[in-house]
Amino acid sequence: MKNGNSIFQAIIAIAVVALFILHFTDSKPGMDSVQTSTTASEKPESKFVYVRLDSLLNNYEFNKELVSGFETRALSAEQNIMKRQQDLQEEIAAFQQMAGGLNIIERRRAQGDLEQRQNSFMMYRERVLRELQAEEDSINTLVKDDMDMVIEQMQREMGFDYVLQYQGTLLYGDSLQDITADLVQRLNANYAQTNADNSEE
Repeated sequence: MKNGNSIFQAIIAIAVVALFILHFTDSKPGMDSVQTSTTASEKPESKFVYVRLDSLLNNYEFNKELVSGFETRALSAEQNIMKRQQDLQEEIAAFQQMAGGLNIIERRRAQGDLEQRQNSFMMYRERVLRELQAEEDSINTLVKDDMDMVIEQMQREMGFDYVLQYQGTLLYGDSLQDITADLVQRLNANYAQTNADNSEE
């Protein structure tokens, strides 16, 4: 189960959204910018900006909600798998203890039952892992789509050309080129508006 646990630890970890380099060609720097952490008047001359992905994911309310639910379901699935594995191991141990007192027919029948249960367990574990992976991919896609939409809007307002992703420790970065706070603010505002609209329906 060591490999299974390692897979679960990777799945339960916070979904990491792939946001490497986005190049926008429809720059419209003439539009007014909303007053945020990085404004049009502070637009970096290099046309490069960056996002601290770990900070964004930790502060985007929609992502936090999705990840929290995912982690709960993944933990429950892991516990179920471990329980089923333990039950199977106990059945194998019981068979080994009583095998000497069984005749050939009884032994073969018991071995066949154990093989069926083991195959059933393996199929169950693989199915659960696939479902969790599919859910994690869906979360990543939803969050990335939201980020892409807001970044495109910010690009039209600020006129930058590239968005770089930093994850983990940032050794150096000009604060004027950091759009993380602005991006989080807009994402959360959109999410709050979506919830308000849904509650009115």
